[in-house]
Amino acid sequence: MSYAVYNVKLEQVGQNMSDGDTIRFSDTGKACPPDQIQIGLQLVGDVNWWKGIILFNEEGYRTVIDLAGTNREARFGVMNASDLTDDNQEGGVKHLVLSKAKAFGVHTNEYCIINANQKLLPGHQYLFKWEKD
Repeated sequence: MSYAVYNVKLEQVGQNMSDGDTIRFSDTGKACPPDQIQIGLQLVGDVNWWKGIILFNEEGYRTVIDLAGTNREARFGVMNASDLTDDNQEGGVKHLVLSKAKAFGVHTNEYCIINANQKLLPGHQYLFKWEKD
């Protein structure tokens, strides 16, 4: 099942993404309890339409963090480290999705990070800087 328009690996997040976006990703290091993961989002330059990072699982979804407007400060949301754990049962896989407002402001799930459960480490803080949309 696809939760977004494009499936990408975390290491593919960067310049010239499939929908024309530039998103910088960084691991800011250990910054939270070992049973949590902090996910940050920052809008850069002329980017001001809604952006969000959404966690999908078998029960539905929840917004980890979302932003819109001209505030340029990074903001962070917190997830339990177990929120990304695969339980190897059909429908049990969790997905982290980068979403954005598109035509008419419709919130669209754009990039599903298919290896987030392998790359995002418990106890770490991560930042996605959305530089171009």
